[in-house]
Amino acid sequence: MANLALGKVPLEKEVWKNPEAATDGNTTNYGNRNNEGYAEASWPCQYTLDLDSEKKVASVRILLFDNLGKPNHPIADRKYTFSLSLSPDGDNYYTVYSNRDQEGGLGWYAFVFNNETFARFVRIEGHNNSKNAGFHIVQFEIHDERPAPIQNRNVQEIHIRTAIPSENKLRELINANIAQKAGELEKLNSLVNDLNKAKTGFESSLSKIDFFKETKDFTEEAYSNHTRARNWLWASGGVFVIFLGLLLYFLFCDELPYRVLEKVNAHEYAKPYAGFMLGSYYVTKAILLSVLLFVFTWFLKNYRAEKHNYVINKHKAMSLLSVTGVLTMEQLKEIDKTGVLLKALEIVYMHQGSGFSGEHSSDPPNVVTTLLHQIPKSS
Repeated sequence: MANLALGKVPLEKEVWKNPEAATDGNTTNYGNRNNEGYAEASWPCQYTLDLDSEKKVASVRILLFDNLGKPNHPIADRKYTFSLSLSPDGDNYYTVYSNRDQEGGLGWYAFVFNNETFARFVRIEGHNNSKNAGFHIVQFEIHDERPAPIQNRNVQEIHIRTAIPSENKLRELINANIAQKAGELEKLNSLVNDLNKAKTGFESSLSKIDFFKETKDFTEEAYSNHTRARNWLWASGGVFVIFLGLLLYFLFCDELPYRVLEKVNAHEYAKPYAGFMLGSYYVTKAILLSVLLFVFTWFLKNYRAEKHNYVINKHKAMSLLSVTGVLTMEQLKEIDKTGVLLKALEIVYMHQGSGFSGEHSSDPPNVVTTLLHQIPKSS
């Protein structure tokens, strides 16, 4: 416990008479002649002490002249008004007490700071003296801990709840707040990253759903192609059986020409028409067989077309499944799949041979092999 003001002189020492008297520790021997035992200046005035560095201030005690410094002296007939201010830097002062708008008083003022308070500069500002033009400070004490009570009949104890934290404490609070906000920002960034990952996963899932939908469409179309191809094959077979049956009948079982010749020989008048009748019959048979052969060929062509489409759609469905499987591999999570996907879709949707279209083309590229070549090699 120490009186931080002991032995100090105010920053405004030039305007005070006997300024060191207010901090000499003498609280019992002061009078009203020749500035005995007190500092004096004309009001309004300021008396500011610099504590050299920011210090804890637990109590400030001020003794204003009351004429009780000599035995048997009556209390002075006067009232002082003043303000008490604290500052951490000498520029910004915070008033913690003022009786400027009150009647004022004299004698001891004992200020007790109930909360932790720090300051480097402590200032008394004298506003008025009801007796004369002078402002008189007998003693000015600043304590870092609460001192023993004053044994005097003229003491006013004032508790101050205003707290002024130290610069270091403020810095700690600011740094703690910054750290807290930084932590919250980091959590927010982490949440944003998680949301971005979720968004990417959702978009990836949507793309997979699109792939699976396309695969399902191609598979269903391939099944339809296969069913129609089978129907065309059965129809072609039926027509071919009819064609073959008629051809064999015409070759080995048809007796109509012989019966025509027998009737012609039996009737003289029909002989001129025998060639016409046989020619018409054979032309009719040829047309019938040609129609059946054309229908058979057309049915067979439709069968080959549906079979071609079946192979192509099945290839596309399997290729899309392969693309989905390759692009969702664990090793490929970190790469940009856009270029790879475009190349894969180019291969899937390019014109493909099937062996049923009659085209002779080089083998199409394998989608999986091509995809693996498109993927960047990890270092």
